[in-house]
Amino acid sequence: MSYRILLPFIAIAMLAVSCDAGVASKEEVAQAQKSGAPAKSGSAPVPSEGNTLPPPPPANPAADWAAGAPKGTPEPLPHPPMGAPGDAPAVKAGSIKVAAGGVTIKDLFERRAALAGKTVKVRGKVVKVTEGVMGANWYHLQDGTGAAGTNDLTVTSDGNAKVGDLVVISGTLATDKDFGMGYRYEAIVEKATLTAE
Repeated sequence: MSYRILLPFIAIAMLAVSCDAGVASKEEVAQAQKSGAPAKSGSAPVPSEGNTLPPPPPANPAADWAAGAPKGTPEPLPHPPMGAPGDAPAVKAGSIKVAAGGVTIKDLFERRAALAGKTVKVRGKVVKVTEGVMGANWYHLQDGTGAAGTNDLTVTSDGNAKVGDLVVISGTLATDKDFGMGYRYEAIVEKATLTAE
C-alpha cells in the first residue's frame, strides 16, 4: 500500500492529537474551579463571576415574543404617524378626481371590512416613499379625502414612483395587518400595480 494514500490521514490524526494537548477536560475544569488554579498550562482561564458570558439567547425568539416580550426587553416603538393631529394634509381637498371604477381613500377606510381581500383602485398623490423593504417599495398616498388616520393609504408595489407623483394603484386590500414592531395597518393595499399619470 502506498504511503501517499495514508499521508492525509496521518496528518489529520497528528493535528487532532496536538490540538487536544492544551485543552482541559471537563473534569480538569471542574477541579480547577474548586481550587482556583488553571486547568492546564496554555488553556483558557477558568470562568469566574467577573469573566462569565451572559446566557445565550432563547432558542425560539419568535415564540417568546408571541407570549410577550422577554423580560427586560424595551417596548417596540409604534410606526410613526404621517403627521401630528391637526397638521394640514399634504393634498388639498377636492384636488384629485376619483379613478374610474375606483374609490377615494376616505371611502376605502369607511368600507374596509366589505372591501377586505378584494381588488381596489385608488388615484392619489405620493407623499412618502420607502424603497426595498420586505421585497417591495412602500408608498403613502393621499387624495384630499378623509381626516387624520383615514387620509393616508399605505401601498406596497414593485412599481416606481417618487414623492409628488400622481398615480393610480390597483391591488388587494388587507385590513388590520400587523407586521410586528409597531407596524400595524387598518388598511393596506398589497402587491399593487402602480401607474403614473
